[in-house]
Amino acid sequence: MNPGAVIASSLFLSLVGAYGVVQLTSSPADSELTPATADPTAALQDEIEALRQEIQELKSARPSAPAERATVTADLDARIAAAVAEALANRGAGATDAIDPSKDLNVDAMVVELVESGTVNPHVNQVAWEKIAQAGKVDEVVEAFKRRAEENPESADAHADYGEAIGAKLMHAESQMDQMKLAFAQDSAYDKALEADSSHWRARFNKAVSYTFWPAITGKPAEAVTHFQTLMDQQEANPAAGHGGYDQTYLMLGNMYKQQGKEAEAKEVWQRGLRHHPDSGALKGVAGN
Repeated sequence: MNPGAVIASSLFLSLVGAYGVVQLTSSPADSELTPATADPTAALQDEIEALRQEIQELKSARPSAPAERATVTADLDARIAAAVAEALANRGAGATDAIDPSKDLNVDAMVVELVESGTVNPHVNQVAWEKIAQAGKVDEVVEAFKRRAEENPESADAHADYGEAIGAKLMHAESQMDQMKLAFAQDSAYDKALEADSSHWRARFNKAVSYTFWPAITGKPAEAVTHFQTLMDQQEANPAAGHGGYDQTYLMLGNMYKQQGKEAEAKEVWQRGLRHHPDSGALKGVAGN
């Protein structure tokens, strides 16, 4: 066989094999890569075209010695392999950037999403807070709620939202010292909300619930009872303001009485709640016992 043809055929097969690696390792999603990610492949195609031209020139040149032909072949194979490796490496880096959740989560947008959902409470709005936690931005989101409260000092909602956001940090606090600092900060936020609006249901309810977890020696559990009693009076005085958790006020206060061994008081509170909220399954479950 013609020596030049042998060289050309060998080089062309190497060229096609290398190009096949790129094509076979591509997925349908690769066709939608951003321009920055797609450039390495375009560069690879240009280099392959240049190598094709060199093959054509070799057909005419016909190197005279076997050693010289082997050198040319090895050099072209190395260049093709390097180009393919570079393109694939760049694609891999682009794919990593695309799935990094922290780069896609906008803190301000998450604050708006939480506020518009109707509750910032991490125990209720678990999906949103899990997404924030996975992106490693709990601290940033809580800080954004703090700024919002500072910029709107007369807004009871803003302070109550900040108090609920602090609850997300409390869930992840590892030391007792951190828990204490956050608990005091949360309590202060609810106080500011009630200063702005003493009838703010969410602030007073959350404050009362948080006090049920404080040690008895602090006197906070006793204050929780007072807050729940205030809530009952406010709710019954203005039932039109109806809140989805109104029945929980009676349930929580009754539970506290029961824990204190005050069975009669507990049952009385639950039955009182059931008269105002006859559809409450939670109250039905305890009022008759």
